[in-house]
Amino acid sequence: MANKVSPKTYLRVRRFNEALRLMKSRRDPSLVSIANALNFAEHSHFIRDFKAFSRVTPKAFRGAQSNSMKRSASRPKSCPLGQYSYGTNM
Repeated sequence: MANKVSPKTYLRVRRFNEALRLMKSRRDPSLVSIANALNFAEHSHFIRDFKAFSRVTPKAFRGAQSNSMKRSASRPKSCPLGQYSYGTNM
């Protein structure tokens, strides 16, 4: 059974997943540049949306990610809210 979400929620989830991808990339873009790339009107809106899905701020997420990268050579696991990740079979 497919999860039913509104178009707005679907787009918010897509932007959140794209933010995760950009934050995990080796290029290490600034959080402001990620917010701009994802067309957030203001950086504060990016922080609010990110925190709504992950329960942490983007800065805290990035800090936890870098700490886990230091402890192990493997990439950190994806966000604990995996149920919001959408594949191609919608």
